[in-house]
Amino acid sequence: NLVEYGKAYLPLPGVVAFANFLLMLYHSPADYVLCTSPQLQADLQALGHKRVGVWQKGINTELFSPKFRDSAMRARLAGGEENAGSSILIYVGRLGFEKRLDRLKSVLDRVPGTRLALVGSGPAEKQLREIFRDYPVVFTGALQGEELSRAYASGDIFVMPSDSETLGFVVLEALASGLPAVGVRAGGLVDIIVNEETGYLVNNNDDMVEFSQRVAELVKDNGLRQRMGSNGLAWAQGWSWEAATSVLRNIQYRAAIALHKARDEKGRHV
Repeated sequence: NLVEYGKAYLPLPGVVAFANFLLMLYHSPADYVLCTSPQLQADLQALGHKRVGVWQKGINTELFSPKFRDSAMRARLAGGEENAGSSILIYVGRLGFEKRLDRLKSVLDRVPGTRLALVGSGPAEKQLREIFRDYPVVFTGALQGEELSRAYASGDIFVMPSDSETLGFVVLEALASGLPAVGVRAGGLVDIIVNEETGYLVNNNDDMVEFSQRVAELVKDNGLRQRMGSNGLAWAQGWSWEAATSVLRNIQYRAAIALHKARDEKGRHV
């Protein structure tokens, strides 16, 4: 999301207009552009691009599964076996400023007894370690393979405070691992989290009040948490790479070919 990254890392006058100019400059020559969410598709169409589709997401539902839940990993996420009985909030992904992970501090303040595991690395890690000093937060660093699968499955609630998500793969992977997810109602998350079914989509501009309330509901109600986790697991099964590839090859690639053939004698789109 070039616009959101520009606002986060280069907050200068005119950065949004410049980012939009670059988007059109880069994408206009293409016969067909695939965006990673309907929100990005709408943004590009609003700029005037007409040949835009949505790339269907896909995940490996064998690699991400509740079967990887593991007591040793849970103790690691909790900062020790003595804390493993606490409710564990987990975030997986880049530790970047645009992810707005600092906002999770207010969630920990409002929901006592919860712990937070941040799985990943990135430029904001040093600052986040300062922000969460003396808080029940564990930084695991980047994890891969089965170790990452065990981390997902060993948490209780997946939290995503970022309002600049485009792909949202990590949320899909969390759902496939049997976790309910709480995320802000922004970007690609609105197409991944089914509100009140697989988790909650919450207000993005209320200082994390609703976010904290929804986390508290899931912490207090084991039945609700398990039901939403089961719903998310079932829903995630429909996002296999096989299904995504079939749409790409049989529908979208053919659309790109047709649009290319429809160019005029000077190679312009008509």
